[in-house]
Order: sequence, then structure tokens, then C-alpha cells
Amino acid sequence: MEKFPSAKEIIEEARRIEPRVDINQLHALTFRLMVKYKEVYYQDKVKYFLSRSSIVNLPTKTKLRIKKELLRPVKGGDIWYSNFMEEASRRISQTFQTISGNIAELCVEQELIDAGLIKKVLYEKKRTYRFYNLSSKIVRFF
Repeated sequence: MEKFPSAKEIIEEARRIEPRVDINQLHALTFRLMVKYKEVYYQDKVKYFLSRSSIVNLPTKTKLRIKKELLRPVKGGDIWYSNFMEEASRRISQTFQTISGNIAELCVEQELIDAGLIKKVLYEKKRTYRFYNLSSKIVRFF
């Protein structure tokens, strides 16, 4: 699979399969298609991995065992993942996103402090996010 299909492509495919479905049936069908594409994606990744020069000469039986292990469902904590790669990538990407967001906030906070602003006097750190009037002098940072 070259790339994961777009949402529009998946809906178009679902409509070709079942042209007259209601919204709930369409949503269920698109979900099944997404799961199918995800499985194809992981199978392609394993196939590519097993074709690498350092692995390609392993016995076929060994490669099949590796493929089976990489693609079998895995439990991580209380959550079941479709395979080892999904469990590893989800956990690291979720952790990375959280840490990256926190770092961005701390960098902005440090810039405000360096500019002479005092927390809870001239600016306030929000834990709930909403749209601000960016023309206001208190929240305008640019």
C-alpha cells in the first residue's frame, strides 16, 4: 500500500460497495475499511522489514515466525492493540505529543518571564483552552 487512503477516498469506496446506506451503515462500513487498510499497512511494513539485507537470508520458517509475532494482537496495560508495532507506536506518540505540548507551554512561559511579565499578575496560565481575543494587549505575544 503506497499510502493510507484519505477520508474522501474511503467514503467513495464505501459508496461503491454499498451505494444506498444510511449514515450509520456508512460509518460502520468506513470503519471496517479503515481496519482493513490498517492491517494491509502493517503487513506491508513487516514484509518490507523481512526483506532487508540483514534479514532476507534467514530461513523461511524463522521469517514466518517473526511475521506472526509482529502481527499478533498484544495487550499493553488494559488495552488490546492489533499488533506489536501499533502498541509501540501509539504509546510513544501519545507520550511524545503530551511532552511536546508541555515543552511548548513552558517555553512560552519562560519567554513571558524573560520579558518581565509576572505570573498571575500580568499573565495567567490556562488549563482549559478556549479562543482568545488576540488583539487584547494582555494575551498578544506576537
